[in-house]
Amino acid sequence: MIRIDRLFGFGLLMVLTGSELALAGGGKGDFGIGLTVTESSPAFVARIWTGDSFSLEPHISFAHISPNNSGGITRWGPGLGIINHWRTGQQLRPFFGARGELDILAGGPEKYVDVAVGPVLGAEYFLSDDFSVTGEYQLVFLFTDDVLSPSLNLQPSSTYINSVQLLGVTFYF
Repeated sequence: MIRIDRLFGFGLLMVLTGSELALAGGGKGDFGIGLTVTESSPAFVARIWTGDSFSLEPHISFAHISPNNSGGITRWGPGLGIINHWRTGQQLRPFFGARGELDILAGGPEKYVDVAVGPVLGAEYFLSDDFSVTGEYQLVFLFTDDVLSPSLNLQPSSTYINSVQLLGVTFYF
């Protein structure tokens, strides 16, 4: 029986060796729109390449939650990523950087906000000049609101460290 870790290692080796074969999109002046998925909510991302290896990534996430069936509450989060890509011009581009986000809960006259910041490490794989898939790992430092935390089941006025894994797709214009 083939072990999953060996199969994953073989697949990663194939991607890394195949990634040297063609040039891909994502360079200075390029603009992309994408979607990332985490365990909590999807996020819409704009990727703006300001240099051949540097991109700014504003994003916004939305979720509709209903704690204890009490009605509609909107949870949303505007944020920004600052990303540095390695191996520009290749199909597979590892990257590192930082992301920050406000986690906002609004459902009445009051609004509660948590702040999440932290480093990221990942890779973007270009299937063509116009389309890529992304995998990313984030280490998140979460600073909760002093009254109520929008992040589910967290104590107010606390600091948490968490990790998040993302999968995403981006279409470039």
